[in-house]
Order: sequence, then C-alpha cells, then structure tokens
Amino acid sequence: MNRLLPAVLSIATIALIQSAATAAEPICGSLDASPCQRIASAPVDRSAAERFLSAGVTKYNHGDKQGALADYSQAIQLNPGYALAYVNRGVVRSALGDRRGAIVDFDRAISLKPRFAQAYNNRGATKYELGDKRGAIADYSKAIRIDPKFAAAYYNRGATKYELGDKRGAIADYNRAIAINPKYAEAYYSRAVARADLGDKQGAITDYNRAIAINPQYAGAYYNRGALRYALADRQAALADFDRAVSLNPQYTDRDYTTLVNASNSYHTLFIFNPWYLGGYYHHRTVVYYDRVTFHDPLYIGTYYYHQPNIVNNSSPIIQV
Repeated sequence: MNRLLPAVLSIATIALIQSAATAAEPICGSLDASPCQRIASAPVDRSAAERFLSAGVTKYNHGDKQGALADYSQAIQLNPGYALAYVNRGVVRSALGDRRGAIVDFDRAISLKPRFAQAYNNRGATKYELGDKRGAIADYSKAIRIDPKFAAAYYNRGATKYELGDKRGAIADYNRAIAINPKYAEAYYSRAVARADLGDKQGAITDYNRAIAINPQYAGAYYNRGALRYALADRQAALADFDRAVSLNPQYTDRDYTTLVNASNSYHTLFIFNPWYLGGYYHHRTVVYYDRVTFHDPLYIGTYYYHQPNIVNNSSPIIQV
C-alpha cells in the first residue's frame, strides 16, 4: 500500500510569451460575441501589456509571486483580451493559495481562446487541488484533444487516474507522456509506482533506473528503488539507495527516533515469539521505516522487527506558466 505524501502543487515555469501578432489578438467563442465586441472597442495597449507579461514571468521565476500577480493584472488592464495573461495570473493565484480565483482566471482564458490547451490543463490541475478529480480528468482530456502532443496533460491525467484507482489507465497515460517526451523523469517515476502496485517489481526498478539516469538528483526514485530492492532481498543495493536518498533529501530521515541500528547489523533476523504485534520498525542508519510494535508481553517491549519500506508516490499534477 502506498503512503502518499501531502499533495504539493508542482509548477513547471515554462514561459509562453508569444509575439504581439499572436498573443495580443483576443480569440472569442462563437456562442456570445458581445464580450469580443466590448474588448475590441476598448482602448488596448498591447505592446505595454506584453512588457508587463514578460516582467511578470521574470518575477515569478525569481520567487516574487506578488510582483508577478501585479504585473499580470496590469497586463490584463491594458489588454482585457489577453488570454495568456489570465492563464499566468491563474497560476500565480493558485501558487498563493487562491485556487478559486485561479479557476476564474482559467475560465476567462478559455472563454477568450476556446482552444487554449494549457488553460484546460491548468484548470484541471487546480480542480485536482480542490478535490474535483473527475472534473480534472475532463479538463486534461480536453487539453489532449486540442493538443495530442501535450505530454504534461497525459502525465496529469495519469496521476489523477492513479489516485482514482485506475492504475492500468494511469500506466497507459504515462506511456503516452514518455513516448512524447522520452526525458520525462517524473513520468518514469510515476509509472514505476503504478507498476509496483500491480506486482511488476522488476519493471518498476527499470523505470526508477531511467528516472535516475535522467535526473541523478531524484531522491524519491532512489528511495523507492531501495524499497523494491529490499523486497527482492537485494539488501546491499537497497542500503546504497537509502543512503543516496537521505543524502539528497533529508525528508527521508526520521529524526524523531534515536534508536538506530548500525548498517552492518541492519539485516539480521529477529524472531518474535509473541503474536500480538501490530507493526514494526525497520532501521537503517538514519532512515527509519516504521510502525510501532505493541506487545502484550512486557518481556518484549522495545523489540523490533524489520519490514518492507513503503513505496512513496509523490506524483501530483503540474501547472504550466
């Protein structure tokens, strides 16, 4: 059973600043032309709007979210038909915790430009964060219909299918994302999680190997590969993976426990004679995979046994700027 880390919105900051010839022109839906007419009649300073958009992207990439928000709002004020500015402002709002406001901005972008695949993708990721996973899948599917080469939308749909229990459907989407982008480390990682759940441990290890080859700093891939190697009794290799995971990311260290077993003794066998245990500890240096053992016989209080570490699934949909 996978232990899910708290969901964290992962944002890929891909600048989509377009030329004035394409970005400045509002694209309106056919159902109601009046918003288009109002926009067309309003004074528009498209060149200045583009400058504010560019400044907003730079500020966002440097961590100044409030500054980016102000710049995107200024771009919209100067050019109310600027769909890209709405999308980028929606990303910032989501990052600042205003996901409802982000949805409003993505809705507006879609009303201006109905075939804006990234607006659907971003709205889907925000719906996911709000708990509307079915609605998220619908938006990812729409993005894919508009742009069949949109690897991130396949990845996002796969991650959401996985959480809804459709692991084979998730793998199919990860396969497609990888076919489009063979360097998609997160897709290999997430496919490995699903493969391991379905019992394909060797296939999962192969995917973790690929993720690590693409990104040698991928702590989660080392951790999960170590968990699988441990399950397959390749314990020295597991030991090396756990060490590497901790060296890259201290989140894999449990600092709350001080009883640590030296690596040279980590894998000896402990026999438990009392059946009334609820879980156990697995200790390796500073890495602890645990459930506390509760014994009804006080002679065994403080005894530990080793169990397989859980694979961690920290996949989450992405938003693109």
